[in-house]
Amino acid sequence: MRCVILVIALLYCLTVRGQTSDSIKAKIAIFKDQLRESNPEYVELMSEEELLRLYNAHSEDKLYAIKGKPLPLFSLEDEHGTEILSDIFKGKPTVILFWNSYCQPCLDLIPIIVDINNRYTNTVNVITITSDGIVDTSPSVDLHNFHIYHLFRSGDYNEELGINTLPKILLLDRELILKRIVSQKDVRKDLGLEESLLIQDLEKLLKM
Repeated sequence: MRCVILVIALLYCLTVRGQTSDSIKAKIAIFKDQLRESNPEYVELMSEEELLRLYNAHSEDKLYAIKGKPLPLFSLEDEHGTEILSDIFKGKPTVILFWNSYCQPCLDLIPIIVDINNRYTNTVNVITITSDGIVDTSPSVDLHNFHIYHLFRSGDYNEELGINTLPKILLLDRELILKRIVSQKDVRKDLGLEESLLIQDLEKLLKM
């Protein structure tokens, strides 16, 4: 019973909200069948937790494969319900935070994202993307004074990119080429704003 509870908790914490645990389990089952074809004995010995971690890592290979290439186009709603096309952000370096209101590591990054937004006003696009709706995020936005450019209901786009864990910060150049990815495991290293590799790369892009 304790094992089942642990797996359910991991499914909730490590996957992007907006996908039900049933849909994630179905995808993991397909992934498990694919692995079984090449190494059946090893797959049968894997725990559900190990399988989930491997599934997430495999999915996020899609995101890292995009590095150095244009970010796939998106069309997402802003807070007014207007469809926003990614092309409008061309011409300036762009910082994107993928987050959700339930994700504490995401909330820990809010001061940094706000600081970047204030520091590079008019020279850098700073936006957030969430699979949540406006109603879901409003309390966190108001509580943390997180009033920057938000885009919503990105579940399908997150899946297209292979974003299964949060937070993620993407740094794009003026042509929306993906230059840097800051993942959950990197967050602690990037909390020091002045020394952050993210900031260093952003400064380089501004000079180009």
